[in-house]
Amino acid sequence: MIHSILWQIVRFEWRRFWRDKSSLPIALGLILTLATSLYLSHYQFQQRHAQQQKAHDISQAQWMDQPDRHPHRVAHFGDFAFKPEHILAGFDEGANAFTGHVLFLESHRQNSANFNDATESTALLRFGQFTPAFVLQVVMPLVLIFIGFAVVSQEREQGSLQQLVATGVKLNQFILGKLLALAIPSVALVFLLGVAGFVFVLAQTGGLSMDIVSRIALLILSYSLYLFIWCMVITAVSTLAKHSQSALVLLIALWLIFCIASPRLGHEIAHQLYPTPSLVQADFAAEAALEKIGDSHNPDDPHFNAFKISVLKQYGVEKIEDLPVNYNGLLMQEGERLSTQVYSDQHEKIAQRMLQQSTLVSNLAWLNPAIAIQQFSRAISASDLAHHQAFLADAERQRFKTVQYLNGLQTHEVQHESDKEQRISQQFWQKAPREDIVLPGIQFAKSVLLQSIAVLIAWLVLGGLLFNYCVKRSNI
Repeated sequence: MIHSILWQIVRFEWRRFWRDKSSLPIALGLILTLATSLYLSHYQFQQRHAQQQKAHDISQAQWMDQPDRHPHRVAHFGDFAFKPEHILAGFDEGANAFTGHVLFLESHRQNSANFNDATESTALLRFGQFTPAFVLQVVMPLVLIFIGFAVVSQEREQGSLQQLVATGVKLNQFILGKLLALAIPSVALVFLLGVAGFVFVLAQTGGLSMDIVSRIALLILSYSLYLFIWCMVITAVSTLAKHSQSALVLLIALWLIFCIASPRLGHEIAHQLYPTPSLVQADFAAEAALEKIGDSHNPDDPHFNAFKISVLKQYGVEKIEDLPVNYNGLLMQEGERLSTQVYSDQHEKIAQRMLQQSTLVSNLAWLNPAIAIQQFSRAISASDLAHHQAFLADAERQRFKTVQYLNGLQTHEVQHESDKEQRISQQFWQKAPREDIVLPGIQFAKSVLLQSIAVLIAWLVLGGLLFNYCVKRSNI
């Protein structure tokens, strides 16, 4: 009987939405907006992927086509590392629009990633990328507000609520039915979007891995929780408000605070409390630190003079010319080791500051489910800052391994007495340890995902308590 009454209330509300002159156009506008964002995100993702693949092929060909030359020339010729982009980055581009996709790898330096969308776009990008994630996180709660702000208050104003209660319909059943009428289509839209995601991935890759299935399933779950929380808040406010106008004003204020102001304010607070030095400052600091260590080109430099003595002692000879290997190659290996350590220390300071910022924003997510869903969505789409830093770390390991391989060639394949003039076969760098960087699995983002889901569940419980309180305090 209870289920029958609830279903009747839900169907009645849906019919009212269908007949309403404002609700239906708003809902259709949402669907059109979501479809447009899907198309544009898919198109932009395909364009970026095609451009990156073309650049990768050109870089690969240039590396392999190098002529016979000195290994150190090859080290300065450099290589490129291309940031892998998850197929779900089309759903939520996250930090990818600001962090860059290509990293130039060369000896003696650690460069920053270049070529990001933000430098080629208008200032509107700062408001938010027009992606399906942005539509679900920001636009859809506003649409739900405009559709549902009067879901209960209007019934009270028209006197129909009193009549329904007089016929025996319990108030909690009536309000719960209103909530379900608002929440079921929202969750259904998320589910349909998830199904579309499965179809898209299947069309692109020809199969579904457990990793992608898990990611899309978790996206469906998280966004369903997020929108259900908004539906509870909207229904609760409409239940407590004396007038529909008051409910609308309060809900729009909450939307501005939760979806617009506080996420940006949280990042600003994090930047103010934990400011990060610029990469230029980090490079200057690294250069200053290297000057203190010593100059490998100065034979009287204390550090490298001590290094030379240790090498001669290791091989049991008295002069560099008597070494069975090229001392210049050993010197390049030592210099690369030191410069890598110095640059890594400076970049690690920036990474630690960014981690402090991220931790602060993560803690603020307990106060705002919009921040929680934003972090969850970016982490599951492999488009958050943590994935970018993982790319930088992998690229640096690749750079160091390749450069030291080339320094090893100088050490063992180039004669010391003819170092500057000698060339070796191109087959050596064609066999260099150059591997494409791959994205980490879903386990990489486990802590962020678990915390975000915990925040959403906590807000779901809080919303349930608020809903129950509003039902008890509601005046017919």
